[in-house]
Amino acid sequence: MMSTFSTRFDAGDIVEIHFPFADGEGGKKRPALIVTTPDARADFLALAITGAAQHNNSVPLGNHDLAAGRLSKASYLRADKVFTVNAEAISQTFGKVKPAFLDKARRQMCIAVGCRQS
Repeated sequence: MMSTFSTRFDAGDIVEIHFPFADGEGGKKRPALIVTTPDARADFLALAITGAAQHNNSVPLGNHDLAAGRLSKASYLRADKVFTVNAEAISQTFGKVKPAFLDKARRQMCIAVGCRQS
């Protein structure tokens, strides 16, 4: 059975999800950008969003990059912090990025993880 969540979220949405810590012990709620359309099981790829600029593969994300919503502080997309999330893990939606920013995020993700561009 397909989850009803898959129709509520789409690529480009900025959402809040539970991020597990790398050691598997605990985690915390953090913002993320959905970069793929959810599949039939409401799973999708997402990129972490942080307030820290010092990461090598970070992309500045400002209010001018948003089609909807508003950021409360300077933010950066972590193009190298990719993970799979199920829509049921989303606690809220903050906004949506413009299509040009989503394209940029996907390109930077591919550069960071070494995928081939056609």
